[in-house]
Amino acid sequence: MKNKLIWIDTLNKHMDEIYEITDTGFCNRIRTWDILYFLNSKNDFKFDIEMGESWWPELKEVLQFPNTVLRNENITLDREKKIENIILDSQIINEEFLSNTNDFKLQDKNYYVDVNYSFVSQFLGQNNATNSGISSITFKDKNIKEIVEKQTKDLVGIHVRRGRGVKYKEKLDKIPKDILEEYIKFHKQFGEDTYEYYMYDYVEDDVYFKIIDETLKLNSNQKFYLSHDLSDDLMEYYEKKYGDKIITRKNFYHLIDNFEKTNLNHIVDCIDLISLSNTKLVITSNHSTWSTFASDYKSNKNIQANSDFEMQKYLNLYKEIC
Repeated sequence: MKNKLIWIDTLNKHMDEIYEITDTGFCNRIRTWDILYFLNSKNDFKFDIEMGESWWPELKEVLQFPNTVLRNENITLDREKKIENIILDSQIINEEFLSNTNDFKLQDKNYYVDVNYSFVSQFLGQNNATNSGISSITFKDKNIKEIVEKQTKDLVGIHVRRGRGVKYKEKLDKIPKDILEEYIKFHKQFGEDTYEYYMYDYVEDDVYFKIIDETLKLNSNQKFYLSHDLSDDLMEYYEKKYGDKIITRKNFYHLIDNFEKTNLNHIVDCIDLISLSNTKLVITSNHSTWSTFASDYKSNKNIQANSDFEMQKYLNLYKEIC
């Protein structure tokens, strides 16, 4: 039996954030897994990476992560109780160790990694290891894997970020009037007092419409995979405008019945993320671990959407892959 590299929560997420709201921080959690994958790679993958199932519901039956196993745990226990036995039976890997080690070689014993999330991103960047293990993340069900890959590999992926963290109040006049009330209501799940911390720009629809229109001028048969962080009804106007040129996670909802032990929200996240990541070119959102995952998954061509979008640069990228 292999020794373990044990993941513990570094994001201080309450279980409600993973199970009760639409933004579960999935790709932020994957970023913290990536540091364990990096350490394992430096030790010839002699460890099993162990993750607590209450923090990783996506791994129960939907996705498989390389060299990774799930640990049973009681979802109702607080963080300290969950890691109590881990600490007793394992040696800590902390920021000091990671900052002062060159080869990252570990002994044959169990370890747990306990570092701040900000350190994780900085450390992975410095070691050119961000998303180093994600290309092996896939659906456990091989049939579902093949279906998603086949139906998304020729699409242009677009990640539209409109949910938690997006400064939408400055753009209320740019949101379609027929969804405005529901859009504002959608944001209330994140808390009325959180808006002051929102930091991401709201990229207007005209930017995405222009991308789609200019692409269709070059190739009238091109279709697009639209990934977003809203409820489905709040983005249906894209489908109404472009018809079957727009593919979304809804196109794969018939696959949901294959999973019986996982919350709907987590299944949908997995389908959406892997679908976007299998596209041939990704239009990304700024400061998004979701976009970064999708771009890095297959080392896809990518370009960031913003108010000063470089259309010619994008069209040149598109021509390269077509």
